[in-house]
Amino acid sequence: MKPTKFTSTIFLVVLSLLISCETEDDIQDNEPEYIEYTIDDEDSVLITENISATYNPNELYIRDQDNCFTLYGFLPDPYNLGEYDTYIVTGEAPINTGFFITRPCLMGITNLQDIVFTLNNWGEPGEYIDVNFSGTFLNGDLNQHSITGALHVLRDE
Repeated sequence: MKPTKFTSTIFLVVLSLLISCETEDDIQDNEPEYIEYTIDDEDSVLITENISATYNPNELYIRDQDNCFTLYGFLPDPYNLGEYDTYIVTGEAPINTGFFITRPCLMGITNLQDIVFTLNNWGEPGEYIDVNFSGTFLNGDLNQHSITGALHVLRDE
């Protein structure tokens, strides 16, 4: 019996679906890096270009090259996945661990308050670092604002 065009078409569709199946890990590994945050439930800010993520012993530094957003982290050695409080800048040698945001676009942060940072994934150079955060801060006019965000960035070094 000679195959029909219909049977051949079904075979090709099924074969192409089997070949193109991706796992969730494959999809996550192919996601572009991003920094996304929202202030006071306004429209979220999404940064997808010119992002750098560097790590020197105990210090993580993530920013976009336009200096619109910078996240600094002082981490224990060895680092731990999980929650961190806001890093307290004392002007002296670091005495605690945590993260802080130095300046989102258009809204100067002068006093981080109750922001919790969660380090969800720690990649080696060329792999992803994932951090979520949420909490409140005071701007230059001492008005309180809420902020939530997520970073999914490739570690450069």
